[in-house]
Amino acid sequence: MSSSQAGRVSLFLTVTDVRMKWMHLQDILTPKDRCNDYETVFEYPVQVDVEEVISGEGRKNIIIFGGTGAGKSSLANLIAGRNIADTSSRAHGCTMESRSYDIKIEANNLQLFDTMGLNGPEIQGNEHLEAIAKAYDLIDRLGNSGGIQLLVFCIRGGRITKTIHQNWRLFDDVLCDKGVPTVMVITGLEHADPMERWWTDNHLHFKPYGITAVGQACVTAIPDLDRLYEEKLNILKLKVRELLLRHCEDLGYNVGRHNWFVRVAKFIRSLSSHPPSRNDMQNALVKKCGLSKIDAARVEEK
Repeated sequence: MSSSQAGRVSLFLTVTDVRMKWMHLQDILTPKDRCNDYETVFEYPVQVDVEEVISGEGRKNIIIFGGTGAGKSSLANLIAGRNIADTSSRAHGCTMESRSYDIKIEANNLQLFDTMGLNGPEIQGNEHLEAIAKAYDLIDRLGNSGGIQLLVFCIRGGRITKTIHQNWRLFDDVLCDKGVPTVMVITGLEHADPMERWWTDNHLHFKPYGITAVGQACVTAIPDLDRLYEEKLNILKLKVRELLLRHCEDLGYNVGRHNWFVRVAKFIRSLSSHPPSRNDMQNALVKKCGLSKIDAARVEEK
């Protein structure tokens, strides 16, 4: 493809394509190209950016979430088989703050979103407004790149806390409205032998909290143990990769971004120990999220 062609391409969508990608197309088409029902779409070729097509259909988005110290960045490095995430810089990250990394497993292009969850059952002080801004940024990026194909709940082996439960609710129930498969990866089990024994002994404790993953893996991902446990780490890498590929869906969860954001913002606000005033909330939506004053007011009304 020439450089002049790389910017835009003409795609003729089949009936199946249109039905499956209808919600996605409404986000990426210009107002002129949009229509009110999918039957109308294939009366004419649709002009879309080639980058949108590649990112939306050629790559799957996986969100790795959990609190500080759960081992999310180390898990991302384990999955990639190399150091792609800085494991030392996230000690005081904000809820919903996310960094993404592109990797390839076999023929699968994946984008891992290393995403900060809650560090306590409540959100303290001014972090509430920052968390909502981070949520807006994450939802916008996901909406532009095909949605969410899989959630990975990363926790350290130990007792189940209210914070763990709230993180599950934030991502599985609220962000994805129970519409995305979730797997669990339990870290910090380098001294357990065998590691899977932890799940055998503890899996029933998750049920009272409504935490029901479709699959799980018990691992260690400590980079300092590379030389001592190189063979074991390679086995764990393959195990986690297989888990991801088995449960990662083809079609991403991707709903209308306005309602998507409102749902998440309302939940985050409900966790705030000192919710901001209506005026402060609207100002933050304008300054931090780039919303118009009218749209910011609508978010507050819902």
